[in-house]
Amino acid sequence: MNNLKVIGTIPSRFPNHIGFFHAYGMTENYLIFCEQPFGFDVRHFGNNQRLSGDYGMEYMQGESNYFYIMDKRTGRRLELSYMTDKPYFFYNFVNCYEYDNHVVIDVMGFEGTDFSSSMRSSPSRFFRERYSSSKIMRFRIPLSTSYRGMELTYSSSSCRDSSIMSHGSNRNILRPQYLFCESELMYPCINPNYNSRKYQYTYGQSGNSIIKFDVEKGHTLIWRGENEFWRPFRSMFVPNPSGRYEDDGILITCVSTSRGDCTESYMIFIDAHSMKEVSCVHLDSPFPMGSSDSFYSPYCM
Repeated sequence: MNNLKVIGTIPSRFPNHIGFFHAYGMTENYLIFCEQPFGFDVRHFGNNQRLSGDYGMEYMQGESNYFYIMDKRTGRRLELSYMTDKPYFFYNFVNCYEYDNHVVIDVMGFEGTDFSSSMRSSPSRFFRERYSSSKIMRFRIPLSTSYRGMELTYSSSSCRDSSIMSHGSNRNILRPQYLFCESELMYPCINPNYNSRKYQYTYGQSGNSIIKFDVEKGHTLIWRGENEFWRPFRSMFVPNPSGRYEDDGILITCVSTSRGDCTESYMIFIDAHSMKEVSCVHLDSPFPMGSSDSFYSPYCM
């Protein structure tokens, strides 16, 4: 901890507000921050006001998401100004990498501005609304200024949409390519050996299922729980130390019942290539739903 240092800062666009940053992206050379049009009004904290279910988060009317690219070594922010075509709520970065003089950003998010309001709903309605609208979106940001002022169109792998970067009024506007939007998907994970690299597979939770999604071909493989009440949590990908392929590894996740009190849980091990169960361990005590996990091994460090 004594060796930590601040390498750069990004001023907020919104006075008196703390921006919502659940995660950030990272490539080989850059850090990627997305400033969302949602924030916490610090005046609520100063006045000791009781916060609502969305923790006092507000939508900045008429604003969109801004992407900032920062050099990992120097902390210098690149002089590129990119905003999305409309507001999105981003929750998790799937992966980011550099390719063909672009930064490719894959994120899991939601369209529109009503996501935070659903946080005030009942838990069942909140999860239903959240899962039903989640998508994996891809943004491509040019690193070369020669691309600025041009309109770039990219083909899509699954949802027949396109990702367009256009220029107008001194602003570069990004429209996402929808990689996955056929069903709900949350908590994406990938082979950690492919972080910040071009990759092919991501895995996520959808209802009582875990979905393997091929971001290049649009194909899916699915593992399903016993019934609709058994829900898996966030998965961990543990790569095979001697593996030769990206999907050579094991997915580990905990599964608990969502009916009534969470009284039963088990841990399941899934072949990441075939999405078939390898082993299962029943737990003596329930595992809280929504928990996060980590796997530590000298082979994966």
